[in-house]
Amino acid sequence: MARVAKRETILQQTREESLFMKRRLEGEIDRIKRENKKDILFLSILWMFALGIALFFIFPIGFILGWFVGRELLLRKLCGDRRNQLKNLGKHIKLQPGEEGESKVSDVIEGWLPDSFTLMNDLVVPNGRNGTQIDHVLIGPEKIYCIETKDITGRFYPHRDGWLWYPYNSRGKVIKKTIVKSPQGQSIYHANHLRKYLRRNGYYFQVEPVVIMTNSRGVWMGKQDAKCPIFRIQDFVHYVKKENKGKITREKSEELASLLLECDRDYSDGFYAAIR
Repeated sequence: MARVAKRETILQQTREESLFMKRRLEGEIDRIKRENKKDILFLSILWMFALGIALFFIFPIGFILGWFVGRELLLRKLCGDRRNQLKNLGKHIKLQPGEEGESKVSDVIEGWLPDSFTLMNDLVVPNGRNGTQIDHVLIGPEKIYCIETKDITGRFYPHRDGWLWYPYNSRGKVIKKTIVKSPQGQSIYHANHLRKYLRRNGYYFQVEPVVIMTNSRGVWMGKQDAKCPIFRIQDFVHYVKKENKGKITREKSEELASLLLECDRDYSDGFYAAIR
């Protein structure tokens, strides 16, 4: 199995923190309900009779409605802030676009490649500003791979401004052309800054940008580009398995991983603060 120097992404870390806060808030709400059980019961009964009598001839189930209205009014007063916090936490707990694809890549690389490879997920490196985030960095025996993942459906064609996208169900016919940012351009950009950072620290290994498409209903219709090839995850694994023993020994791999993890710690806070 490939070694994993950094497994969790920032989104996964945020989710774990959010789940912890969610459990704590739910516990506090349950406690408030227990402590105010009599008040909740009293107000529920009061509203049950008030609405039930007022709406009896128009809305026969007014008694039931009144019960829930009275209960909800008091709970909003007692637990309103905590409920709003739970709602906001839900945004962090939900899987984000593209995150599932990144998990697929990480799982396959870890399971299928030998321990001569070292994987780091969600790595931030300097770019002269706040830093730039790379989906995956894979250190092999011969070179380092800078991986951009795309988990999107549809057919994609090369275009001078990026990729031309035809949604999966359009059968190639769309009223308006949809141009999306080129993942190849993103991966090349990331690789250039990763290469510069390593060279500043005395490492001159080859850094190769690649794109991995993880959705079975997402298809690249253009030609392969040697500057930044596009793979399915299984094809990528077979591609890198062909590597022979190179200049990156296990000791060097550990040095590189340690350097890049330190870099990630230095730049992550600034990068994520800038995009929030």
